[in-house]
Amino acid sequence: FARAVLAEIGGFDPALPVLGDWDFNLRFCARYEVAVVAEHLARYHLRPAGTTGTYANTVVDGAARHAEYRARLVNRWLRRDLAAGRVGLGTLAAMAGDLHALRRRAQLPGRAARAARKRLLRLLMP
Repeated sequence: FARAVLAEIGGFDPALPVLGDWDFNLRFCARYEVAVVAEHLARYHLRPAGTTGTYANTVVDGAARHAEYRARLVNRWLRRDLAAGRVGLGTLAAMAGDLHALRRRAQLPGRAARAARKRLLRLLMP
């Protein structure tokens, strides 16, 4: 992205110890088109579970922290949506979280999973 974008949409939020990239990328995508570069320019390495401290990925070692800051971001976005009287990023992020949780429950065995699958189908195919 061009440096001018930082002035327009703001940079990475220093108050976010995790998910700052998620917040920035969603704000970026809300205003700009994203193109796919067919060449591999970066590599992301997910270290195995059990790795802690400096060498751990935050998505593995800091799952609770991710959940906390995801909730904070979604709440921030929802408050903005409510103040503006619109359905926006907060609404969509909250719904995505609910659908993700429902999908995970639907993958479990048993009666509760069958109910979750039926509910998920009703939501996706009214």
